[in-house]
Amino acid sequence: LANAIVDMNADDAGALAFLVPGRQTYQIGGLAGSRNVEFGDNTLAVGSGTFAGVLSGDGGSLWKVGAGTLELRAPGAFTGTTRIGGGSLRLADREALAGSVLDMNAADAGTLQVATSGTLPYSIGGLKGIRNLDLRSPSQVFLAIGGNDQSTTYSGTVFAAGFVKTGTGTLTLASGSAIGLPTGTALRVNAGVLGLGHVNSLANAIVDMNADDAGALAFLVPGRQT
Repeated sequence: LANAIVDMNADDAGALAFLVPGRQTYQIGGLAGSRNVEFGDNTLAVGSGTFAGVLSGDGGSLWKVGAGTLELRAPGAFTGTTRIGGGSLRLADREALAGSVLDMNAADAGTLQVATSGTLPYSIGGLKGIRNLDLRSPSQVFLAIGGNDQSTTYSGTVFAAGFVKTGTGTLTLASGSAIGLPTGTALRVNAGVLGLGHVNSLANAIVDMNADDAGALAFLVPGRQT
């Protein structure tokens, strides 16, 4: 189906089955409709489309390929990685990547977009890679990262209106000025650990050690540091 658009139309009742043995990458030209797709621990490489069904798979990954836009309009239930090789991955549901680790891989060139702004956060299961994650447009995009409880290392910079570390895992920030928030806006560590892998990881950030949170900061650079 590498050159086909699959319409998971609400009027239909059939299912997709992924039958090649082992973990595979399945190419799909486009994905539309509103019925769910379960793909196990495989990878779906999708070119474009507007999809309002649930993508699910224990260990399954999503790879946005090609120059088009893929818009996700339902909560996601897959727990592998998400890569944006080209074009745009647009989130029209705040939980679309709630179980997935967003990999801002150096080999990719695509961008993450969101459909709406506001103080309700977009949940991303985890974050890794080295490319910047820039969500300054539209304004007022808040992020909650870490809800899938996995531990990851991120070496880029996140630009957003707000940032909360969630989940029991450790998110290690390996670059300087890793979090870019508006002046006067504080980040929070709600749960798990926010690890500082660079002495300047939070040089431009205000950290709110809020009494309602349970997370911790960890200072990970070896030796005595400032």
